[in-house]
Amino acid sequence: MPACWDDYQRFKPLCCVDSMPFSRGKCWTIGLQAEDESYWIDPDVGFIGYNWPYRYNSIRTRAIPGLEELPERSKYTYINRNIVALARVMVRPDWRGRGYASWLIKNTVELVGAKYIECLTFTETIASILIKSGFVNHGKTGGLECDYFLWTNTRQADKSSAVKHDHVLPAI
Repeated sequence: MPACWDDYQRFKPLCCVDSMPFSRGKCWTIGLQAEDESYWIDPDVGFIGYNWPYRYNSIRTRAIPGLEELPERSKYTYINRNIVALARVMVRPDWRGRGYASWLIKNTVELVGAKYIECLTFTETIASILIKSGFVNHGKTGGLECDYFLWTNTRQADKSSAVKHDHVLPAI
């Protein structure tokens, strides 16, 4: 279900990294309700939050076809219109290992409304969840030395290429 800043604050202690914080983008929570829906087993199982894309990323231009060819100003406009960052996926310890993080990702990526979703991670746990959810690992980023994952919304990507040859951005 859609979430808010207060939901993030409840889950924030579960986060293992304070860098690249979630900053009030689109977010959702997941809870578990009894089969007859008469009571909540646990309304606070997991949280997922998406942010603006990372401003600088050494690997993005190789991962997104044609992005490198855009003039600098057009490149940032394109990035801001078409890319979001998966900033946080958190599941309470009692519910980990049951597929809830994957469920959150798979059920929210299209709700974000972006052509691309990128994620930087240092941990193998989230890396395997991202791969199961359709993200592709494009290797290590410069500086941070973390893995750069990219998910492509094939429905939106099929409508237009990332870059037209005359450097005009596709209509959104």
